[in-house]
Amino acid sequence: MALHQRELLDEIEETRRNPVMAYLDERLCRYAAARLERRHGERLIRQVLEALSHIEAFPPASLLWNAPHEDVPLHCFFRVRREPVFKLVKIERGSLTVEVTVEHGRVPKRLTTRESFLLFRDRFGKLVARRETRPGLLS
Repeated sequence: MALHQRELLDEIEETRRNPVMAYLDERLCRYAAARLERRHGERLIRQVLEALSHIEAFPPASLLWNAPHEDVPLHCFFRVRREPVFKLVKIERGSLTVEVTVEHGRVPKRLTTRESFLLFRDRFGKLVARRETRPGLLS
């Protein structure tokens, strides 16, 4: 918890240093979250974020650790122009699977990593992530 607290305090300090950029980033994140929520529903988005947070060696997992908590607004998990960048690019739902494409990394597009994950529902109905073999830098 101390690590997450330190990251939040650093983010608050950064917001105070550059309030205009923080405001614009927040508006873009709210828009992205609202669009995903309209298309897929808040419940599925939170399940996807929770499944991604349990992947070992996944850099944005530290941002997603409290995704199942409904009192945290959905837009707080996305970062469009602030590092580390995190976006859900595509979500395709099947009967028992969900395929998710994620962008994360640095702000310059050439330094952003795009990865696909195949999420399966376990016997309890919870989404569990498996990394597909298509990671790499965007071109």
